[in-house]
Amino acid sequence: MTHHTRELLQRLMWLALWMLLLLVATMLWFGHASDTPDETSVFKPARKIAQLNVMAQALEHAQSADAPGVQPQRQPIACDARGMAILKIRVMEGFALGAEQADQLIARLHDRIDFSQRCTEWVDNLQTLAKFQSGRAQTLGPATLAQPFDEALSERVSWMRRVPCLFYNNGPSLGLAAGNPVPCFREQLVFNTPPRDAKNGMQQAIGLSKSLLANADVSAFRSLNQRDLLLTLDDTTQPVLDRLNRCLSQPDSCVRSAHLPPLKHVSAVVMDVQSGDILATLCWSGPCDKLKVMGHWGALLVESPPASTAKLLHAMVLAQGGTVDGLMLQRQIKTSGQTDALVSKRNEWWEKQAICDAQPSPCGHPRLLKAMSEQLGWSTDCRSTDIQCGRIGLLRETDSMIFPGFIGRLNITNPQTNISSMLNWKNYDQIRQGKMKSPGSASYFNTALAVQSAIGAGDSRTSALGLAHLASQISRMAQGQPAQRPALIRPLTGGPQGSEPSSAQRNAAKTVMGGMRKVLEPAETGWNGSGTVAGAFQREFKRSCAEDCGIWAKTGTVSQQDRGFAGTTLFTGIVDLPQLQHWRYQNESKSAGRRIAIGLIVHPKAPGHSVHLASEMAMQLASDLSLQGAP
Repeated sequence: MTHHTRELLQRLMWLALWMLLLLVATMLWFGHASDTPDETSVFKPARKIAQLNVMAQALEHAQSADAPGVQPQRQPIACDARGMAILKIRVMEGFALGAEQADQLIARLHDRIDFSQRCTEWVDNLQTLAKFQSGRAQTLGPATLAQPFDEALSERVSWMRRVPCLFYNNGPSLGLAAGNPVPCFREQLVFNTPPRDAKNGMQQAIGLSKSLLANADVSAFRSLNQRDLLLTLDDTTQPVLDRLNRCLSQPDSCVRSAHLPPLKHVSAVVMDVQSGDILATLCWSGPCDKLKVMGHWGALLVESPPASTAKLLHAMVLAQGGTVDGLMLQRQIKTSGQTDALVSKRNEWWEKQAICDAQPSPCGHPRLLKAMSEQLGWSTDCRSTDIQCGRIGLLRETDSMIFPGFIGRLNITNPQTNISSMLNWKNYDQIRQGKMKSPGSASYFNTALAVQSAIGAGDSRTSALGLAHLASQISRMAQGQPAQRPALIRPLTGGPQGSEPSSAQRNAAKTVMGGMRKVLEPAETGWNGSGTVAGAFQREFKRSCAEDCGIWAKTGTVSQQDRGFAGTTLFTGIVDLPQLQHWRYQNESKSAGRRIAIGLIVHPKAPGHSVHLASEMAMQLASDLSLQGAP
């Protein structure tokens, strides 16, 4: 062996030794990293979060007419003329303000902030605040914004992070939306994705769910015990809403949409009554433009006054209490009030029930309504600064809010007053019309809250998800089934079951469902007026629902006096697809299929239309789903 050969071997041995040491060190580092809590692998932009928390409080004061005054800032905003123009445009777009209002809001914010920001930070932070405030009719409080900012702006950067297996429906098989294909492999798994279409609801949902899960806190999955997950959207139902989305965007290309008036916003949610799965969503225009990052999932959060759909909550209380005649209650649901000469106002009967008019004191209806609303998933008597009030997490069996949905909130009582004290209806109506002076008493404010809750006005809010969920829960209760929380993502198999409703609740739900059936029916002897969906049903199916047509519904229309939502129409209903097919085609036997719940909100650009737009669209959806066969 030559000297050069021996030298080369020695160097190779040293190189191998160093590589071995490097490998051992790397293994030890990875082992330590895997034992370290994931929270140490979280990147948080602390400066930005701190700025947003302060600016959120300043925004609340800047938007409040009662906020205390402050000394103007001496130092101007660090933006040149072009930067100020961009900032002003972003504020106008984000907060839906005019030019003068935008200038005033920027100035008020600047006066209430005790730190300096670069111009780009001003623009970015105000855009973030606008996104958090979109979909809400009230300002946001700093206490409730701190946690969303912290979660939304944090990024998980751990190399050891494992994303759970998330599947989605792909015909009779499953597709893999997120997770490692090797441990996530299943016999029914197919490795393909929906067509690459920017407006494809399934593809949007798959991409968004994958992104959110990849950045979620590990605590969100602990209760799931590493189980496989399912994205609940249905690949036969979502395309129906995708087609409606295209028709709304290009009305001249669709016969049905060509006759619709100009619309500001449409949101829709379809749910499976049996499982609580969210099958399809649609969010079109208006507030959806501010929630573009969520795609059609924006429909799960966009809010509206519930209007007369809130009467279903009152109807459940009245039916369970047995204080009113069942047939009268069903007829009041049918026409959403009374239209004959026996009353002075359409909603008189409902308002009187809400305040226990002509009944001995104390009035227990608000207390019972509060309990029923909460049982059906609604929040009650929220603080004005609580952004999470009315929201739930749609990742079932967890407390995580990475997939949020808004069910509804109802302002029923004033905790500072005696809720049993009410004015009589006649005096309250005289005050409302300006014929009597308001006493400003606790009884007056209690009465006003109760009346507002009966007609779904005031601070009450719901969403398309909340509407679908409301009808679904009443339907389940009528069948003796336990309450079911809606889900956008849930464990692939299994799940806990709640307690069954009492016999009194079941009978009450059956009575209310009977009224929701009458909403589809034509006029009847002894009562004035057809059901509020009877006309839309007749136009779509070319005959009336004179027998069991498989649809139950309730509608609402926001008052023309509401400055933000005037003329908005709402629909909540149940469609038994096999029964509808059986009724429609006179089949000898019913086919297998789903019972679905539909929630729809339609906001026209100008109020005052002769047809109920949400009902028209709901009947079109019911027809399309029954034509393609039960999903």
